[in-house]
Amino acid sequence: RKKLITKGPYKYLRHPQYLGMIIMTLGLTLICLNTSPIYPFVQEPYYDKSWILFIWIAEALIYVLLAKIEDLSLKAKYEEDFLNYAIKVPFMFPIFNLNKNEKRGKE
Repeated sequence: RKKLITKGPYKYLRHPQYLGMIIMTLGLTLICLNTSPIYPFVQEPYYDKSWILFIWIAEALIYVLLAKIEDLSLKAKYEEDFLNYAIKVPFMFPIFNLNKNEKRGKE
């Protein structure tokens, strides 16, 4: 790309695709763990499935790491444009948007 994309979902989050993958895999993980509120008619034999949750946690951390690597790549390619964009738009979770203007002013 010749310029930084800041429209569409990228207007609200810098990495909406990774957030979408984390949410989707969380749903699939919950299905695999049989967390349905509906009591099944046929009881399955009990198997310890806690390892599935650990796989999801590892996967979510890898997506966050990939997003951080992508940020570094975009910073190297677009420099000041990306820095201005990163100040305005949260990383991956919109509720965790810290006020970066104050941090940048102190540096």
